[in-house]
Amino acid sequence: MSTYIFTTVPIPQRAEWPDVVVALFTVALFFVAWWQLGKIKKTGIADFAHRLNADFYTKHSLKIQKQIEAGNFKFHVVGSAAEFRDDSGQVLFTDTELDHHVLGPLEAVGIFEKRQLLDLEFAYDLFGSAIIDIMQSAEIERYIEWAVKRPNCSDLYSCLRFLTRECRGYTRAKEKGRWATLLWRIRFSIISRTERR
Repeated sequence: MSTYIFTTVPIPQRAEWPDVVVALFTVALFFVAWWQLGKIKKTGIADFAHRLNADFYTKHSLKIQKQIEAGNFKFHVVGSAAEFRDDSGQVLFTDTELDHHVLGPLEAVGIFEKRQLLDLEFAYDLFGSAIIDIMQSAEIERYIEWAVKRPNCSDLYSCLRFLTRECRGYTRAKEKGRWATLLWRIRFSIISRTERR
């Protein structure tokens, strides 16, 4: 037969006023720390957005974006590479330049959104118009279709393509008003939990 030994710890009948003050001070300190951490997080996100913006809107990137917006170029395959030429045949930019300065950084934004480091509305506010303008170019679409067909490239720009589709949908929802935007947010939260994982 086993024997159980119970020990009792005396429970104080009432707290002394210094204990109450210490407890209240601890709770207040917790809320101040929580508030400060929230501010630090916002500062970190703003710094991240600023760097991302500065990395994307460079001299080379803006030059290529202006040429894409003008639309006076054609996509040409040259061996295993691609070039974008104007009507006179002069090379405006290559696939390497396009990937390095424009599509690659936008794909990174799509990856950050997929990994939930950025939310879609934040990505839209920073890069939405650039994404939509660049991806509406028929020649850029032809290039992406060609690039995806290369070996081991089937998921190339997949995050950018998803981001483009959702930015276009968000633009349409914003134009229709608050309720359409709310419905789009609900739809997007369902998609991001199911389709993308």
